[in-house]
Amino acid sequence: MVDPFYTAAAEHFDDLFSRYGAPIAILNLIKRREPTPRESKLLDEYTHCVNYLNQFLPPAHKMVYIAWDMSRAYKE
Repeated sequence: MVDPFYTAAAEHFDDLFSRYGAPIAILNLIKRREPTPRESKLLDEYTHCVNYLNQFLPPAHKMVYIAWDMSRAYKE
């Protein structure tokens, strides 16, 4: 089942906002490149989710999203 409004993620981030305030920093450690795509399939969807939810937040409360491939950084 596809949820185009990211309802579960919105509820999760609402909970984090109520606990910790805003803005929230999100460090995404999903791999960008893999020989057989597994984790990397999630990267675009997760990025889209955060961008979608951010459009409804005021500028001072937008989530800070950082995508960083730790495996790749380690190899370099």
